[in-house]
Amino acid sequence: MKEESEDFIASDGKKLHLWRLEPDAEPKAIILFVHGMCEHGYRYRELASFLCPHGYAFFAPDLRGHGQSAQSRDELGYLADKDGFFRVMEDIEELRFRIQAEFPQKPIILFAHSFGTFIARGCISRWGGSYSACILSGSTAPQASHVFGLLISRVACAL
Repeated sequence: MKEESEDFIASDGKKLHLWRLEPDAEPKAIILFVHGMCEHGYRYRELASFLCPHGYAFFAPDLRGHGQSAQSRDELGYLADKDGFFRVMEDIEELRFRIQAEFPQKPIILFAHSFGTFIARGCISRWGGSYSACILSGSTAPQASHVFGLLISRVACAL
């Protein structure tokens, strides 16, 4: 397996860290992994180490304000001055475009965990045709508090 760590520059000039693991042979597909809040891409090395021998290349960026993409402790958890969520979506799309250029004709699977699933849902709703599949892990499900909140909202609207 070939392991690399590099930085890439987003279209707004922000330097973001990328960790990648590739199989020795030509990959059959690419996994673009979007981690959760307070995490980093390298945390998923064990998953990547399992998938690589099965033919999958694994790309795991550190999102803005996370891992090595944060330039200081003060930047941890900080996405952007304005529209940070959408800026992270743009980062993922820019990285997908770069991966597609490097591996033309290879399927790209968007795989996300926790907070990353919200980013992935945004990417799929906007650029869904660019991905062959999407895997969401540890996303939220309806909670009793959500149902109660919805009920209160409907009553308030009716009044």
